[in-house]
Amino acid sequence: KRFEEFFAGAAKYRPDVTRLVRARLMLAMVRWRLGQQEEASRLLSEADASMKDAIDPQLSSWISRSSVKLLLGEARELIERHN
Repeated sequence: KRFEEFFAGAAKYRPDVTRLVRARLMLAMVRWRLGQQEEASRLLSEADASMKDAIDPQLSSWISRSSVKLLLGEARELIERHN
């Protein structure tokens, strides 16, 4: 529920792209584990579409870029492996 509240307020507070992508990836994995595969796949696609900005050195730190790449790999392995 907190992730959903985060997304609802994201436009208002404009969090950095990396943080938003990480949250989508986490939520995608949670949704998958809850049996909500379509929602999980949608969230993974949204996060993947935002990756270009999330890994832009001008927009995020190296540690943020590294963590979001790692999390993307984990989410892809979980969700795409079963599709």
